[in-house]
Amino acid sequence: ANPAMQFRSGKYAYEIKRKDKESIYSVTDGKDTLSLPILYVFGEGKAGQTYILQYEGALYESRVSFYNEVKGLDLTIGAPPGVPPSVKEALGRKLSDNEVVNCFSCHSTGGVIGGRVHPDKIIPGIRCESCHGPGGQHSAPAKAGESAAKLIFNPGRLDGDELSQDFCGSCHRGSNEFTLLKEMEINN
Repeated sequence: ANPAMQFRSGKYAYEIKRKDKESIYSVTDGKDTLSLPILYVFGEGKAGQTYILQYEGALYESRVSFYNEVKGLDLTIGAPPGVPPSVKEALGRKLSDNEVVNCFSCHSTGGVIGGRVHPDKIIPGIRCESCHGPGGQHSAPAKAGESAAKLIFNPGRLDGDELSQDFCGSCHRGSNEFTLLKEMEINN
């Protein structure tokens, strides 16, 4: 739906452009440019999408994301404030091995085996077990017509704070992280 999008932040210009069967994420300061294919997209785009890129053998979370509300690009939630010192840092945030496993554990199915991501096994998207846990104990009684509701985790049973901070915040940035980022911005 968006074959070409642009965004500017400080001295950096960002562009995501569709080319044949892939989308290319580019950032430039007018002198140096990095252009990389987008490997993975987290989010369907109903609210937004954040991009995963590979650079120098590591995975990066894009510094800019698509937001449906603005129908375009803007800084990824939680991106450090200020202007990055280099095009490489303007690309996005390098993900640790642990973050990669955690992200793909929720945002894909079957791709994390033995604590490692196996891209060839990934089924894109968030599936039931990502939030509800293993379903074997739940599905067998349910198929037999027995009550199985208590045999699986239901996030709907959590109160608002538990849901947003503990459950969703276990993967996504919580308000406590935004408070720390704001304090860092004020102190710098």
